[in-house]
Amino acid sequence: AKESAEQAAANKEAAEKSGMLEDQVKQYRDEVSRSQQEVDRLLEILKEMENEKHEKDLRIRELERQMRDSNKKLASIKHREQTEKKKNAQLLEEARKHADDQSESSQQMQSIMRHKEERIEELEEALRQSVNITAEREMLLAQTQAGKQTVEKQVEELSQEIDRMKKHLQATNAKLASTSLSLQEKEDRLAQLRADRKKQLLEVMDMKQEALLAAISEKDANIALLELSSSKKKKTIDDVAALKREKDQFVQQLKQQTQNRMKLMHDNFDEEMNGSSVTDGQGPSPDQEEEEGIWA
Repeated sequence: AKESAEQAAANKEAAEKSGMLEDQVKQYRDEVSRSQQEVDRLLEILKEMENEKHEKDLRIRELERQMRDSNKKLASIKHREQTEKKKNAQLLEEARKHADDQSESSQQMQSIMRHKEERIEELEEALRQSVNITAEREMLLAQTQAGKQTVEKQVEELSQEIDRMKKHLQATNAKLASTSLSLQEKEDRLAQLRADRKKQLLEVMDMKQEALLAAISEKDANIALLELSSSKKKKTIDDVAALKREKDQFVQQLKQQTQNRMKLMHDNFDEEMNGSSVTDGQGPSPDQEEEEGIWA
């Protein structure tokens, strides 16, 4: 009986530990799920920021191309302006040389000079507009580059956050695997304890049945001896009746033991292997009922 009590206590402790480990496994799985969702969210944000960064890169390249075109146009305008100034200087010099001899040509030359000066003013205005456009584009390019740097910094921060989440997820997975392994070991130990307990109960039942059979055989022998005796005394008759009553009691106990054994043999073994446990406030397990029936 002491060994059975110790066995029951060990079963209860193993069941409680198994329940605690199952709760830990569930908690780790929930944490893994939340971590995975957070990683997916960060990856989605990172994807959006990568797309934004790509668009800004395209915009920067377009602005740089436009600036190169503007610089080429500006250089062309400056070159033409210098060429016009050189031509005007040459024409002015020639006009001065021939001013005295060619008065009519002088007037024509002045008209040409006025036309050239107007052309120069137009070129200077175009140059100023081109400079303004170039300055605006340079400012826009600087703003775009600043935005690109901001996006790159955010992408880097998100990448670091994703790496941190991945490491946390790996650590949680490792902890979950360790806990699952420990839970499996506890469940295997609990199953072994239950199997040993059932074996011990069956052995005790066999011993009880053998004792009852021996007691019944002894009662039958005593009854036969008394019935074979020639004495018809009242005491002898009473002794036979008492022995028969005791025999009937033993027979009833033997039937009860047989029923208990059949119940134990047909118990739901699958439920026991799955680690079913008895919690506080619940009734006794089938094994406990059988153990109480053995010593009834």
